[in-house]
Amino acid sequence: MATITIRNLDEKVKRALQVRAALNGRPMEAEVREILNKLVAETARTNMDKGGLGTAIHNLFAPIWDARETEASMSFEEARSKYLPDQIKLLFLAEAPPKLNSKRFFYFANVETADVLFLEMMKVLYPKETKFSESLRAKESGYSPKKVRAEKEEFFLPKFKNEGFYLIDASENPMPDNVKPRMKESLIRNSLPTLTGKLSKVCGTQCPGIVLIGNPVYQVCNDPLRAAGFRILNEGPINTPAFGGARQFRHKLRELLKRHGFIT
Repeated sequence: MATITIRNLDEKVKRALQVRAALNGRPMEAEVREILNKLVAETARTNMDKGGLGTAIHNLFAPIWDARETEASMSFEEARSKYLPDQIKLLFLAEAPPKLNSKRFFYFANVETADVLFLEMMKVLYPKETKFSESLRAKESGYSPKKVRAEKEEFFLPKFKNEGFYLIDASENPMPDNVKPRMKESLIRNSLPTLTGKLSKVCGTQCPGIVLIGNPVYQVCNDPLRAAGFRILNEGPINTPAFGGARQFRHKLRELLKRHGFIT
């Protein structure tokens, strides 16, 4: 069998191939091979008529490229980079950014609804400032998610940064709709090389600690990151706060951070 090497591949195309491969449950090399086989077969059938190769390429990648165009208009990394601490003391590793058109993201300032991960983490880290209490109802304690979101840019995100906290995602791109846990794990696994490089860049292997959020993140990343020299704090998965898991998320995260002296 012949072998070819493709250099200078655009990073967005590479990520699109990783997503497509994961969705089809095969390695990226096998996915590229399948794409090329289909393109060549299509070209032979059409004999380059009605758009030929260019049309075939567009039809194969149109859904993913459309998503990438939306992604470009909502720069997750640009928003995140504003709050990179001078020295990271604790890094949180979540699953993935939200849907591209949701206008919600942990580091987006003007979020009007939901923002569950941000809100629940602020409750754990800053119960006094959020006026949150596990033993009192929101009306009794004075907690208001609307008020916390309103103070996100001016107070909570700067405080999060200044105290050395930082959050990144295991997958750079949002998860597909209705994605199953095994597919999440596959997508995250395909992102491991990029993720490891990013972790090394932002905090190095001397990062004081990393907290893995979400069962897929823990199952996929725990062993490889430990083997690469990163200090993973949790000995088991911490569920995400979505879909009714907020209380359990807060409990597990709070106990972990207390155990390691990040909160009292």
